Amino acid sequence: MPTEHPEPPRDDSGAADTRYEPPFSPDVLAELHAGALPDDVAARVHARLDEDPAAADILAALDRVSADLGAVGADLSAATPIPPEIADRIGRALARETAGMPAAPPGRTSEVVPLDRNRRRRLVLGGGVVAAAAAALVAVVLVLPFGEQSDAPTMAAPTATTPTGTPVDLGAGLQPGQIMTLIGSRELGPLVAPDTLAGCLEANGIEPGRPLLGSKEVRIDGRTGVLLILAGPQPPQLTALVVGEGCAAGNADTIATRDIG
Repeated sequence: MPTEHPEPPRDDSGAADTRYEPPFSPDVLAELHAGALPDDVAARVHARLDEDPAAADILAALDRVSADLGAVGADLSAATPIPPEIADRIGRALARETAGMPAAPPGRTSEVVPLDRNRRRRLVLGGGVVAAAAAALVAVVLVLPFGEQSDAPTMAAPTATTPTGTPVDLGAGLQPGQIMTLIGSRELGPLVAPDTLAGCLEANGIEPGRPLLGSKEVRIDGRTGVLLILAGPQPPQLTALVVGEGCAAGNADTIATRDIG
């Protein structure tokens, strides 16, 4: 007797949404792993995982990367940078996902972008919709697995060895596309002392266990500060926080903040 599967989800036209049929894309599997799919869609994908030979390996890779990021992120001194090969794959993933997108419109400095359960699986970079996997660091392994070559041109992703120079001008607000290109940077400026960084994050309400994915001295709205890119409060979110040079325990000195995703 044939196996019965849950009714497939429908798109806006009422047709079956084939994105949730095997073989599953890395985007869909990353959304499933992050708990970002609606319950009925997640149940359907789970029920058909055995029909996709690559799905188990992809989900296992996500588990490993999530664990690795958690271990690295526990060090708030950022003494352990993202490995260069990871930073390079982030850059290549972003180059592929954002190629040809129009520039993002100016945003507000302290804008929070809320996503409900059904929308959390997507985030907007510039004018296009980008899979959450491309933005969430844990999904980069799926977008560009080890050994896979992308046809897109390589974006020079900043790494821990990026030389200190003139602060990056972010303009009038925190834009997701700009933030993503700075993942992997390590330039803490006045926050280089571990105790200072830890106190600054605590003053801004950042939980100690959230991974620090990048840091860079920047200018925003005419002010100079340090951009801290952290794992967001809920996967696959990121948090971008810009603080002034006075940020320390008991002094948040917040210039701008934005949750993305």
